[in-house]
Amino acid sequence: MSAVLLAALVLRLVALRDIPPGPAYDELINADQVERILGGEFVIYSTTDFGREPLYHYLASAVWRLGGRTLVGLRVAAALCGTALVLASYVLARRLFGAPVALIAAAGLAVAFVPLYWSRVGLRIITPTPFIALSAYALWRGLFDAGNTTETQRTQRGISAEEHRNSKNFSVLSVFSVVKKFRWFALGGVSLGLAAYTYIAARVTPFVLLAFVAYLALFHRQAMRGRWRGVVLFFTVAALIALPLVIFLLQHPELEQRTSQLGSILVRLGRGEIAPLLQNAWASMSMFIGAGQKYWIYNIYGRSFFPLPAGVLFYLGLGLAFWRWRQPAYALALLLFWGGMAPDILADGAPSFVHTINILPVAFIFPALALLEGGRRLSGRFPARRRAIIGAGVALMCLYAAVEIDAYFNTWARHPEARTHYASSILSAARYLESRPEIENAALSGPGTDYWNPWEPIALDITLGRPAAARWFNGQTSLLVPGAPGDAWYLVLDAAPLSGEWAAYLDRLETVGPVSDFNGVPQFTVYRLPDPARAAAVQALIETGAGNPAHWMAGADFPSGAERHTLAPPAQVGEAAEFLGYTAYDAAYRPGDTIAFKTFWRAVKPSPSNEALLAFVHVLDSAGAPLAGWDDLDVPAEYWRTGDVFALSHALTLPAGAPPGVYEIAVGLYAPETMHRLPVFDAGQPVSDRVLLLPVTVEP
Repeated sequence: MSAVLLAALVLRLVALRDIPPGPAYDELINADQVERILGGEFVIYSTTDFGREPLYHYLASAVWRLGGRTLVGLRVAAALCGTALVLASYVLARRLFGAPVALIAAAGLAVAFVPLYWSRVGLRIITPTPFIALSAYALWRGLFDAGNTTETQRTQRGISAEEHRNSKNFSVLSVFSVVKKFRWFALGGVSLGLAAYTYIAARVTPFVLLAFVAYLALFHRQAMRGRWRGVVLFFTVAALIALPLVIFLLQHPELEQRTSQLGSILVRLGRGEIAPLLQNAWASMSMFIGAGQKYWIYNIYGRSFFPLPAGVLFYLGLGLAFWRWRQPAYALALLLFWGGMAPDILADGAPSFVHTINILPVAFIFPALALLEGGRRLSGRFPARRRAIIGAGVALMCLYAAVEIDAYFNTWARHPEARTHYASSILSAARYLESRPEIENAALSGPGTDYWNPWEPIALDITLGRPAAARWFNGQTSLLVPGAPGDAWYLVLDAAPLSGEWAAYLDRLETVGPVSDFNGVPQFTVYRLPDPARAAAVQALIETGAGNPAHWMAGADFPSGAERHTLAPPAQVGEAAEFLGYTAYDAAYRPGDTIAFKTFWRAVKPSPSNEALLAFVHVLDSAGAPLAGWDDLDVPAEYWRTGDVFALSHALTLPAGAPPGVYEIAVGLYAPETMHRLPVFDAGQPVSDRVLLLPVTVEP
């Protein structure tokens, strides 16, 4: 078993930054939550992204404290849970069916595609599985192993029967006996309670274990004799540990958006429509040998849970377990399996390896049972060929391991769709920057750079394991030219190519070359802007809009005859930036028309404490109310360096029912966390919180 456990750990840790081939969106969400925990935030239930149980985040935060804030560290937390699953499943299977079944099941679990996948991605989905296995194991030990100290055990410890009878309450012996009798129930309750903080699928487990207790009460009453207090302790401890989460969710039912996925099938069943439930059940149960999950992000598209020979063994083992259901070990395995299948059967979109994650502690027991049963029967019929039969079984397992490992590390990891889902371009960009340490004056163009969608910068930072020495912008809607002397380098992701409207400013941009992955799929293009051309581009951006008039006006509205004060660019906006000007636009428009122009800015100094900033561009009526607007900043302030110059492209569409009149256009910056607008300075004095551009007339 030590070799199996070592293999499981190695397979879950090797090339962990490279496979999956880049950070997924959900991993970045988790990274943000882990960062908050490291910053001192305490959560019982994370409110981000439809709600998330937090135990995985706390485990990942511990890994980050030890090894740094890296994508690998985020995934190591899942790898540890996946390895713990192999060990916990082994001890459960060994207790239920013996060492041979346990060893085969653990070996399959160590190398199989599905558990390997979930053990290598920085998500919490694998987290409940070791807790489920340990809860079932501890309950079994409490029910079948724990008991009063026997005469033989007392004799072995040198305790006479007389001493035992004379022992009083709270004596060392009585305390030892109580602890021995109930320790597994208590430990199992702790494990079951903690499982509630892992993933929503774990909430089925208490009902599964209650069903097992009911099964014993019906068919094996002797096993329950003298054990009821232990069972009550088991569920009481679990309930007390889970209670804070339960109370929190009862107080915030709006956070339980994921449970709505279970509603559709049940609602239709309530209307008497049984067909959707049967279709879902068929799709779920056929995934072990038929079509599996049809998403490249989770699976090789449509690949079944088991390859064909192992799938046949799985169904044979499942049938064997049904045949022997009156034996408690088989009953517990079946209940754990069906409890794990229930969320998928009751949810839309079956089959799903996500919804069926709870089956992992027992799924590999069934093919192991069939393999051993078949081996015994063949050995009994052909005793002279027993070694050959064992060798064939070992060869079959080795072939299974080779197929599964190749499927994950080669077929899936290299497929273009999987690489697209996992932002392989970010991993490629990290590799490129690591190989070119001389690049200091760099700017990266990506689609996810704004306040609401900041994923590319976060992805690059945790992939590198440090804040990237680069600026970010979205080349489709903005342009950034580094202000620092020296050549400027641009890494332009294929998802955010530079818009043609910036060509006039970057007419001397040199193409270093496209960068592709090992499949030949383009990832990004590298450009170099020589220092003279960089300085010229900076000057061109400054001069483009400097000639158009800008003003400021006191007050929030625009009363008739109010004085407009000229504001000569560059105009300081807060401590972070300067407003350099804007491009001209028409003086008159009709309802439904679009006002298109650009604004130009210069970073005075990095945003204080990496504070996020947004730009606003509003069309305002005479009362100061917005008629049309744009709030965004595709050049994140967190990555500014002093002297950087950037342009923002705006397109404000007037409402179809806009009444005729004269409207002001106001621009400025604000902090979205506080909604505080940065002051605009004139002659060193704060005079307003916005810059007014030329007004426009909306005609009938």
